[in-house]
Amino acid sequence: MKGMSERFVRLSVVALLGVVLLAVALLLVPRLGKSGQPEATFDEGAPLDVRNRYPAQCPVHATPLADDTVPVSYGLPDFAPVFAGDSYGRQMDLFPYAEVKYANGCVISDDSPWRAQVRYCSDCRDARSAYFADGQRQ
Repeated sequence: MKGMSERFVRLSVVALLGVVLLAVALLLVPRLGKSGQPEATFDEGAPLDVRNRYPAQCPVHATPLADDTVPVSYGLPDFAPVFAGDSYGRQMDLFPYAEVKYANGCVISDDSPWRAQVRYCSDCRDARSAYFADGQRQ
């Protein structure tokens, strides 16, 4: 019987230490920044602002461009969708300012932006949606 009570005491001590360690860990997890607010674990940073690179209106649709924030893509652009005469150049002729993402080159660093502020044409976005709606184009 004495062996059972010693084992119970040891298990109780181990359990208590586990609870204490868990409580300490939970207290330390939300690291507070200078403002007293928890720091983000992943900071996307400010979006890349490229709105000054756009004209006032779409040259294809004569629609005024509007502001939006879109994802930034890195790496070589996918020019592979060349289906039966479809090409990147054709897409640029039909909807040059759809701007659903912003290509920012091939090199990524720790401070590379993951969002970009762009200007887009709503008619270009509609044309792009219709162009890819048949499911044959990617």
